[in-house]
Amino acid sequence: MSRLFALLFCVFLSHSARSAVQETKPTAESEAVQPIAEAKLRAAWKRLDEAGRREAAEWFSQEARSLPIFQNALITFAKGQLEKDPYDWPTPEPDPVFDPALHAPAQPIARIPVDPESKAYQREWERLVGFRHQRALRSAWKYDYARRTVERIGDYRDPERLFENGLRGFAPDLDLVEALTQMALDDGRHQAEHVAFGHTYANRSGQSFPGITLYDAWSSGHEIEMPDVECLGLLHTLLDDWKSFVAPVSRQKPLYRKIEGLYVPMHRGRSLQTALARTYLIATPQLDDGYAGTEDFLNHQWELASSDPARLRDTLPDSQRWEKWMENGQKELRRKEDLRTAAVGRRQHLAYGEAQIRSVWERVLQGMGVLDAPDKAD
Repeated sequence: MSRLFALLFCVFLSHSARSAVQETKPTAESEAVQPIAEAKLRAAWKRLDEAGRREAAEWFSQEARSLPIFQNALITFAKGQLEKDPYDWPTPEPDPVFDPALHAPAQPIARIPVDPESKAYQREWERLVGFRHQRALRSAWKYDYARRTVERIGDYRDPERLFENGLRGFAPDLDLVEALTQMALDDGRHQAEHVAFGHTYANRSGQSFPGITLYDAWSSGHEIEMPDVECLGLLHTLLDDWKSFVAPVSRQKPLYRKIEGLYVPMHRGRSLQTALARTYLIATPQLDDGYAGTEDFLNHQWELASSDPARLRDTLPDSQRWEKWMENGQKELRRKEDLRTAAVGRRQHLAYGEAQIRSVWERVLQGMGVLDAPDKAD
């Protein structure tokens, strides 16, 4: 099926467009090719009232979806794999909290939620989570690894979201397909770990932080507090081990090593799937967890799988083979010029599509009468 994409793409991409692709270089997620200054586009957008913005967003969506670009072929394929309404997904549920009375009855310190509007919460959010949310893409969707479903976290038809994403070259439904791609790549082998590490993070004084999970805290790269309740909750939930450690825990290092053994395989799988999902449709996305700079390698993986997430999922390594898989794959890419050329070419197709998406907003705002055509611009 994915081979068909390449054929279709070559059919509907004109000769002049193919030439333009070769000259289009991938740019960072937060940077866009800007033939008209972004400030002018934003000023034009602000001239529209609410009704005008809704009309412009609908116009943009219709025209952007009809563009003969690589992203649209992939988006159409991904949505076509679903046997349901592609926009019918649940909203997130509150993260669970480990019960102190159950997991640490000798010291059942109550969990007191911290107000998300407070400065204390905001500091912890920025420290543990915020850096992962500093993307140019404004997504209305996310993939929940614990529930193994896409979730709706915003209005995908919101004019402001469509405008901001379009300025960065992001096609309508790109954010949905990014989440769908994560779902397609996830084989569910670490679902139990995701459920357990999906519990709410808390500090030693019992303050809990709704919206910040244990996975977020462990993945932050910062020093975190490790209360017995959450540590033992992970052990009890995942290993049904209620005897090796009892609160108050005195042998903390071996406890932490045991938890680390549960965390690392889950994290390796999730971070790789996330990086692949982001490179599926964006030439140079923001990549976390050490994947920055591996864009060509990740696009090479998509080339090997003909941009089919189901095919790629079956080739991904488990945690024990992950390091060797990454090392060998990148060596092969450096050694074989044809593979490297194909990976870079895929990114160039995406970069070309991003430039085309952004140009739609220029035409729409000109058509709405709030932006001068380039030859009339100052």
